[in-house]
Amino acid sequence: MGSLLARAMGDLREKQYQDTFDATIAQLTMRRRTEMNFTLHECQKILESEYINQGNNWVGRGSLQDIVQEATIAAYEVFIAEWRHERDQS
Repeated sequence: MGSLLARAMGDLREKQYQDTFDATIAQLTMRRRTEMNFTLHECQKILESEYINQGNNWVGRGSLQDIVQEATIAAYEVFIAEWRHERDQS
């Protein structure tokens, strides 16, 4: 029974991570398309802020919020890397 619960919790965490990652990429993509003042530099500054928030390690944040934060940071890192790659290929 414990193994089944552990597997279900792992699946839930994985789904939360993927959902957060996908939603963050979608949000960033929309901002890049629609907001003329949303620059690569601004995106990098937001990522820096996310790193700081992650490092603050708030008491009581919980494992679910840690997953959301990790997925958000990963999405920003991927988005910025792809944006840089596009810029450098132009």
